[in-house]
Amino acid sequence: MTHQEIGSTYRETGAAGAKQLELVVLLYGALLDDLRRSIQSIRARNIETRTFELQHALRILEQLQGSLNMDEGGEVAANLEHLYSYVRAKIIEAQWKVSEDILQSQIDLLAPIRDAWKQAFLQQEALQGTEQNLPAEQGHSTFECRT
Repeated sequence: MTHQEIGSTYRETGAAGAKQLELVVLLYGALLDDLRRSIQSIRARNIETRTFELQHALRILEQLQGSLNMDEGGEVAANLEHLYSYVRAKIIEAQWKVSEDILQSQIDLLAPIRDAWKQAFLQQEALQGTEQNLPAEQGHSTFECRT
């Protein structure tokens, strides 16, 4: 999926009422799902699926990184920029080395960050007086940005 297609998906999601924090949580969930499926593909010796999942994960990282507001985000945005660059490099390394361990370490790194974004979203919803449940992270049903 190209940058333009991801942006289009973002606008469509926004038009449907999704909030920016919710989208970040969904992107992180899809990223983690991709990494988990990549590990399963390594175990199954399925090169095509592993490559597809890791390419998709890289496109999600590109979207997350491209959405950072470096002017207003300050140190947090700079730290996220470094994180996304690091994870990108590790995904490429994992693809080259066919390493479950490298992918698992990225899952372990990103899961708590996704949980923090999810907590921020839920707090925002509580402050606005609207309870909204995030969809369960199952497959690609929560956020579909496949080509």
